[in-house]
Amino acid sequence: MLNRAFNALRGVDALAATSTLQIEANGEARVGFEGSDPSDVVAADTYIRSYSIDLDQNLIRVDVTRQPLFEAFQFFPEENFAIVANQDIGHLSNQALFTFPGDLAVTVESNPLVPADHFENLALADPTAYVPALAEFGRQSHHLVMAFFGAGFTYFPEQPIRSVTELAPGVHHVAAGTGSLIVEQTDGLVSLEAPLSPA
Repeated sequence: MLNRAFNALRGVDALAATSTLQIEANGEARVGFEGSDPSDVVAADTYIRSYSIDLDQNLIRVDVTRQPLFEAFQFFPEENFAIVANQDIGHLSNQALFTFPGDLAVTVESNPLVPADHFENLALADPTAYVPALAEFGRQSHHLVMAFFGAGFTYFPEQPIRSVTELAPGVHHVAAGTGSLIVEQTDGLVSLEAPLSPA
């Protein structure tokens, strides 16, 4: 956003002399791995966002109009909400998809002084803390986690997305928690995608 502000105002000096900014954005958010082909990208929502920034008082307001388009959520009504925040507190005005209105804890600090030993006690400082199985879990699952995030909500898989279980000879269940099956045929494979219901 700052790079666009630099370009719009014709340079850093002009931005430094600016006390307020108004930025308008509209477009369509998209997610991958949800189409009929793994390379497909599908629309998650359309949005209009208006950013009002008071640089002197560290205030920001984001007004959002969003129409969910993603799978079952496409029939939800258009959403309108505002996020208002200063350096310490914030507020979400209306309920949006998978979020609720209320006060927000906001912490923003520009160029903080980081102590020299601030990162010394990371778990990864101990080589034995690295678990290859967890790393593989992340590699297999991150694409779907990010796809759900792009659609406006979080998803935490309990098992790797690409785990495959053979239910019967030639019949494979792909990924725990899904209705995806692959059935072997003499001349190829058949993929079955059932709804995510108990039935």
